[in-house]
Amino acid sequence: MEWVGALISLITLIATFRQARAMILAGLVMNDSPRVRRVAYWCRIYFAIIGGLIVLGGLWLASRKAVRIYSWASSNGVITAVQVSHHTIAPYSFYVTFKARDGDYEHFAYTSSPIRYQEGDRVTVIYDPAHPDAPELLMLDSDWMGFAMICLAGFGVVGLGFWLVHKPRA
Repeated sequence: MEWVGALISLITLIATFRQARAMILAGLVMNDSPRVRRVAYWCRIYFAIIGGLIVLGGLWLASRKAVRIYSWASSNGVITAVQVSHHTIAPYSFYVTFKARDGDYEHFAYTSSPIRYQEGDRVTVIYDPAHPDAPELLMLDSDWMGFAMICLAGFGVVGLGFWLVHKPRA
């Protein structure tokens, strides 16, 4: 029943935004002066800067993960066990066997994925050669999904700013 409370909160949020937008647009139409246009312009700039910084933060985090992928060693591996958690976005994590430069390993892979793989599936394993006991799997995981959500939130802030403070056409 938690989804009912979440749905009510979402409807309230949308109604609040619609009311705020109506008040802003009414003020822009009634007080169409250079000062009001300047304030609307700077509000759009503010939202664009804040949203752009959020997008840049998400891209920076994604680039750190990409550098780790390309700088770590990789190996073919086999999933030996699947663990299911209560995580709603990426509930599956895996134990994997793989061959590193200094021997064979079977460890928990520090990767949470929305995609369920079966025991025996072949995967690509990446690991830090200095610490092969902490591998990750090369797949769509919760990190990439988090980066995508951060970037989408940034674009949403930019869009919200332009939607709230634009002058309607006559």
